[in-house]
Amino acid sequence: MQSTQKAKCFWQGIVPLCPHVLPFPSLSPFLSNHHNYLFSFVFSYTYFKNHIDMPLYIPLGAAKPWVDILLPQPIVLTFDQIIPFYLVLLSIDYTMLRKESLIPLTPVQFRVILGLVHAAIPLYIVSTSVVANLFFAAIPWFFVSYGASLPLERITLCEAYRVFMAVVTDHKRTIPVAAVGGNEVAHQQQQKQQRAAQNRWHGVIKVARGTSKLIFLHQCIEPWLPANNAYILSLPWFDWRSLTLTMLYGTKGYCFLGIVDIGMGLEELVLAEPMIDLFNSPIISSSPRDFWSRRWNRAVRNLLHRIVFMRGKNDGCTSVMDGKKKKKQHDMKKKDSNNTLLAVGSRNIMGFMAFVVSGVFHELIIASMFRRFTLENLVFFTLHGVAVWIQLTVRDWAKWSKDEPHGASRLICVALHLMFLAVTGRFFLAPYLRYYCSGCSPIDLYKNSTTY
Repeated sequence: MQSTQKAKCFWQGIVPLCPHVLPFPSLSPFLSNHHNYLFSFVFSYTYFKNHIDMPLYIPLGAAKPWVDILLPQPIVLTFDQIIPFYLVLLSIDYTMLRKESLIPLTPVQFRVILGLVHAAIPLYIVSTSVVANLFFAAIPWFFVSYGASLPLERITLCEAYRVFMAVVTDHKRTIPVAAVGGNEVAHQQQQKQQRAAQNRWHGVIKVARGTSKLIFLHQCIEPWLPANNAYILSLPWFDWRSLTLTMLYGTKGYCFLGIVDIGMGLEELVLAEPMIDLFNSPIISSSPRDFWSRRWNRAVRNLLHRIVFMRGKNDGCTSVMDGKKKKKQHDMKKKDSNNTLLAVGSRNIMGFMAFVVSGVFHELIIASMFRRFTLENLVFFTLHGVAVWIQLTVRDWAKWSKDEPHGASRLICVALHLMFLAVTGRFFLAPYLRYYCSGCSPIDLYKNSTTY
């Protein structure tokens, strides 16, 4: 009952706050008007906890996956060893990309080899922390993947940084500034100062929102979760407790990433540069496409969009064509795309392959963290890629499906999408819930693998 009372007190304090600060900004009007119903929902916590018949002990690795490929024992480096190692490695990558013309390989062959090298290194060289291995596997691969899509041989490092920042920059954020009279320089200076002030205010809001997510996580999500994370894997897939816990763990992951909001908010506050909101209330997504294209991890979405759909196009570093010629070519291309089934199908296939690549990338992260391949994350992203592919195919053929749902139809779509996430989300969560425990090391995971 103490946890229930804490949750109720938290809701009573958080509802009156500024809508932009809430973990789910788009839900704030609903929270303000229906908080009494939410209190009743929070009180159901006691009922939920009493109906989790959790055994006293579930071994690490309960409910083994269909595929369980163990990796050999890794080379473990301390932080003061692995950080310089990756800095030197990224410097070598940048130099090789700059001198690509001297390498006796085609651009495709060189980038494939570079990607394979960075995929293999985290599998054999890891840090002493399982959580840190997630970042050591993801961040270098992220930089190399993005750098390989840029013409680094023709641009400087500062220019490459500016183009890289375009992935996380909010280009749409502008503020109208009234004319201030004859002095154009003073007008531009005032406009710059107003935009900087607006960007810093957005940074403050991001920090507050990220903080509220972490508070929401500790006060309203974690009390609902079982003490042993592997418990969910002992339940039947479509059991109501399994589906509920899947959504709660997903919400926990979303709220935990409030740390990223805080980091980006501080960066925006200090640099006064407009940064995108990494998430846009993903809980109210009406479809898989809405979820992945507009609401979830928009920085990675922008990166994949640039790599998959914009390769070879103007990337902001090369010269721009004449305006009329560019517009004409754009119109011709748009017309051909609308009239050619092959063009539409190819674009949908490329979108599907982006999901497959993301699935492979997550499998590499899991292998680096837990020393095994389970292919569960690959299945998760493949299922969502198929769902988005089907949605895009229907949209291309049926004009009525291009309209965004509104009113009751949107509520139904949101409910169906949440159910889809609850059913498929276990594929994504399973490796983390099965193998991770606080304080474990990569060597422990390898040596104890036969006992899981």
